[in-house]
Amino acid sequence: MRTLLLLLLSLPAFAGETVFDNEYVRVTRDAAPCAAAGPGCADRVIVALGDVELASAGTRRALTRGDIAVFGPGQSYEPPDAGSFFEVSIKENHPPALSPGETIPPEKNAIRHDGKDFFVFEENSNPAIRAPGTATASASSSR
Repeated sequence: MRTLLLLLLSLPAFAGETVFDNEYVRVTRDAAPCAAAGPGCADRVIVALGDVELASAGTRRALTRGDIAVFGPGQSYEPPDAGSFFEVSIKENHPPALSPGETIPPEKNAIRHDGKDFFVFEENSNPAIRAPGTATASASSSR
């Protein structure tokens, strides 16, 4: 359960559409079906694709493109009224995910969330410069 892939890339989609769905996560664009923290919704990550504002626990939080907000099971929030975003909802009772014995922090990248079951990082690399032994740049996070 320690390895979960969170898509943090701009998947083409229409507002309110599910853009990715598998046994582990469901990603929706400009819709937040798990905002109320109901059955089937565990951890959720809101990824801002532009300027958005979230409300949770009586406070409001402004996000800009690339910012994230993480909500645990049982935490609810009001989805943004305007602006574009992804809701990445980690599914309850997903199959176990295999994890490496050691987690190596991503070089030159910023950790945006470091939780018990997953982490999210922001890739800060120049696509023209690759580290030795790498074939492609990655825009995902896993643990």
